[in-house]
Amino acid sequence: MCLTDAAAVDEVVFGPDGLATAKGAGKLVVDFSSIHPDAARSIAARLKDANGMGWIDAPVSGGTPGAEQGTLAVMAGGDAADIERVRPYVLAMARRLTHMGPLGAGQTTKLCNQVIVGCAMAVLAEATRLAVNAGIDAKRLPEALAGGFADSIPLQLFVPRMVQGIHSPPARPHRHHAEGPRYGDRCRPRHLEPGTDVGAGRAIVPTGQIGAWRGCRRVEIYKLSTNQIG
Repeated sequence: MCLTDAAAVDEVVFGPDGLATAKGAGKLVVDFSSIHPDAARSIAARLKDANGMGWIDAPVSGGTPGAEQGTLAVMAGGDAADIERVRPYVLAMARRLTHMGPLGAGQTTKLCNQVIVGCAMAVLAEATRLAVNAGIDAKRLPEALAGGFADSIPLQLFVPRMVQGIHSPPARPHRHHAEGPRYGDRCRPRHLEPGTDVGAGRAIVPTGQIGAWRGCRRVEIYKLSTNQIG
């Protein structure tokens, strides 16, 4: 199953006619939702106590296109034997299934994914703003950087949208900030302040503020950068 948040997962498992009411011996739940690692461990333990049903936390990366094309990356937490048991079925819709450790490890890996993607989006916004302000044709950045160390799927997908002022998501809204900042803040280095000077210039969009923009989509970081430079 793949649901919106931990409350929805809890409802499906323990609500009326939920999974906890079924016979669970020998059965496994593969949860593709992105939720708090602690919530995943708690729900799994409670379900195990209720009916013996097993659990794998298996959040995904790749978005709607990845799901449609069967190229999702799945990061899983749970028992190794359980992972191998479901591997053929998961790989019917995913390109990769990686066992990251015990229950909760998949959700923690997804948090790492979100930290990397969030930082990448802020940097792409700054690079795009630099190109625009310098009079460079920013629309050609993806073409110019393709195949180099700076190339990435976010660069190819989002930089053209930033330049064109398209600030809505390319498909369905991403839930990048829905779970990440709530538990990611616990891991933020306390010795770094938002907008810390790095190299020759101050961050146009202080990366420490990104977590506060809970109502914004990732492509709006570039739009917000306009206000930072006047």
